[in-house]
Amino acid sequence: NGVLGVFQKLIASKTNDHEGFFILQRLIEKLPAETLNEYLKHIFVLLFHRLQNSKTTKYIKSLLSFFFFFSYKFGPSALISLIDTIQPNMFSMVIERLVIPDLQKVSGNIERKICSVGMIKLLTESPEVIDGCYSQFWYVKFFYGYT
Repeated sequence: NGVLGVFQKLIASKTNDHEGFFILQRLIEKLPAETLNEYLKHIFVLLFHRLQNSKTTKYIKSLLSFFFFFSYKFGPSALISLIDTIQPNMFSMVIERLVIPDLQKVSGNIERKICSVGMIKLLTESPEVIDGCYSQFWYVKFFYGYT
């Protein structure tokens, strides 16, 4: 709980938000899913709250990198369902308002690789994207960037 409090303070800061993502990624990397499950929805709500109230390019790049790291670690369906528990069909807003317009802004070799692997998993391992409720994004928007 103490570490999550530090994460919350760092995420709220425009200067130190990247450090909050660093802590969050280490937690997800090292802790078992069962330990994290009770906190994940609250963490994602905090992330979206900061996005809505104080969006910066640095924050968006870190958020996208985190989302795709989460997709890599727990699978794309876990990412989609977690986002959609906050608000139904919210994942479509994430795709339309974050991923499509801002993914190319992610810089850094490691961050770009994380996003590439996470995106590949999203496109190839997610039933929701392949033939489910988000299938409209699979071909047209991901490959051409328009509808």
